[in-house]
Formats: sequence, C-alpha cells, structure tokens
Amino acid sequence: TALLGLAAGFQSLNPAFAADAALPADTQPGRTIGKFSIYGQLNYGFMSMNDGFDSETVFADNDNSSTRFGIKGELPLTSWLKAGGKYEAEVEVNSSARVSIQDPNISKILSVRKFEGWAEVKVATVVTVRVTGGQGSTASDGSSEQDLSGTKVIGYSNVAALGSAIRYRNETTAAVSGFQVGKVFSNLDGFSRDNRVRVDVRSGGVTIAGSVINNQRWDIAGFIKHSINDVIKVAAAISYGDDNRTAGAGFTQTSGSLSVLHVPTGLSVTGAAGLRNSEVAGRNDRTFLYGKLAIMRHMLTDEGKTGFAADYMVTEDALTNGDRGKSVGVFAVQRVDRYNAELFAGYRQFDYSRPGGTSFSRVRVFMTGARVKFKS
Repeated sequence: TALLGLAAGFQSLNPAFAADAALPADTQPGRTIGKFSIYGQLNYGFMSMNDGFDSETVFADNDNSSTRFGIKGELPLTSWLKAGGKYEAEVEVNSSARVSIQDPNISKILSVRKFEGWAEVKVATVVTVRVTGGQGSTASDGSSEQDLSGTKVIGYSNVAALGSAIRYRNETTAAVSGFQVGKVFSNLDGFSRDNRVRVDVRSGGVTIAGSVINNQRWDIAGFIKHSINDVIKVAAAISYGDDNRTAGAGFTQTSGSLSVLHVPTGLSVTGAAGLRNSEVAGRNDRTFLYGKLAIMRHMLTDEGKTGFAADYMVTEDALTNGDRGKSVGVFAVQRVDRYNAELFAGYRQFDYSRPGGTSFSRVRVFMTGARVKFKS
C-alpha cells in the first residue's frame, strides 16, 4: 500500500503517468501476477594446452560462457511502474580460464554472478528509467564485448577465457615464468560485475547507464542496438570508469566496441579497443586492440546455422612498459536449434615479448565441446 500511495502521488505530479492510475487487471487479488522463470546452461568440453615444452589435456568448463543457472521475475505495480529481481550462480568444474599445465585439476567453483533487485519507471512513451541495486553488471560491463557474429560461445574479445592461467616459459631455459596469459591479455571490459547501484535510461535501442560501485569506483556507459531495414544490424558501446581504491595506484579506463552484421549473408565485422590510464608514476597507459571477421548462416545442415570466425588481439604495456602481446584465434560453431544447443571448436595462440632480451615460447590452446541452454 505504501508503494501504491507513493506511485499515486508521483502520478498526480507528472502528466506522463495520467493514462492509468489503477493497477493492471492481472494484479488484482486472486489473479496470477508477474512473470517468473528458471533458466541456465551447460557449457563443457575437451581442452588441450601447450606452452612450447609441455602439453596437458583436460575436460573443462568453457569460460567464454560458463555453466550457470538462475531465477528471475518481475511484477507490474501500475501501468508505468514495475519491479523485479534476479539470482544467478556460476558452477564451473575445471574452468578453461583457471586450469593450466602445472595445475590441470581445479575444484568446483560456485560463485554468485548476480543477486539484484530493480524498479523500472516508464516516464514517456519511449523512455524508461531503471534503478538496480545489489550484485550484478556495472554500467561498463559489456562495453568491450559487443559481438553479433554468433560465435561468442567459443571466442570473442575476452581472448583469455581460454588459457588465462597458463604461464609463459623462457624459450631458452624452459623455466616457468611468473607471467600468465590472462595478465597480459585483457579486454579492459569495464568493472565487470560487483555490488553497485546502477541507473539505466533507455529509449528505443539507446541506453545510457551509470553506476556507483564498491571500493570508491564509478562508471558511465552508452549502448546502441540498431537495425537498418532488417538488412544491417549494429551493436556498439563505449564506457569510462574511475578506480580510486588505492591512493597513487588507481586508474581511469576507457573502452568500447562495435559490431556490424549483414543479415542476408551472415557476414559480420567486430572491433574493440581500450585504454587504462594509470596513476602510478612513470607507468605507460595500458592498451589493447581487437578485430574479428565471421560468417554465420545455413551452410552444412538444416538443423541450424554454421559459423566460422577468425580474430586478432594486440596488447601493449600490460605488465610493464614496452611489453607486447599478440593473440590469433580461429573458431567454428554449429547450432542445433531443436535442442537449443551449439557445438563448437576453437584454437587460439598467445605470444608475449617484453624488454630485456628474454624470449618466451608461444602458448597454444584448443577446445571443443557443446553448450545447451534451458528455460522454464
């Protein structure tokens, strides 16, 4: 009743809400209300790793899109106000981003991806404002990862989702270094998921978002999704974030991505870039560039579309001034629509160099498996 009283008062002050002061018919006592669903996915496969000297093969969870499950629901309170929430957990056994040649068996990892509640107000015919609190995506999450290729299940700008924990080895002595693939290759994708308060303003395919995050951080972002006569689809994003957790060692970060799909042919091109400006004296800005070409269309079977893709990433000044990383990947995906499933295979290699004359051997990773989604 307090919510409804507040809503009625707000409505009386704003003509945009004058159309309907009453609750929707399906929210009257004794009637079914709102929406509720259980969802999830399994994403598992076979992974092979090689660091130039040793190899290891394991069964692993595909961290490009990890195994997870969740529940979500929403409740209409008036014709212009609704509320909802989501709980989502990740269950990874031998995550492809955590296993390595030295440590090929990782215990089960259960973590909460999202535990949040939200309220959404329709303030005009095409404008909505949503306020979200709890554990979930910060405003900048996903700003480096817009990708319409249909092959993200096995490869996208987060290149270290395969092989992140693998350590480079000295090419001459074979000594295992302290430099991990995942420390060199980052797509600087905002502040990921965290405890935050986030505000989204949406109009059509445009979203402007901002969040205040735990540990003295904040970010803002813009997202665009647009279709041109159902022939060209565009997805783009850009974000800016400020991390002040440690005095003198904080940073600001800018990142973005763009993906364009030609629907009739299934051809797509995707790019992403980012820059992290460190407050550490003498430290160069960390940067990355990423590009991807792909095709996804009916080619091999009527069961679903077949996709092929190739991508490339270069990073600079990731761990120290003057270092450089390069990664190349090739991928294949086969959709099986009747089972809401995808079969995938991918190969990626990682090269790293840094000042001082030490050479590091190339890291290679191959993975094949399947993802199956479900929803009640």
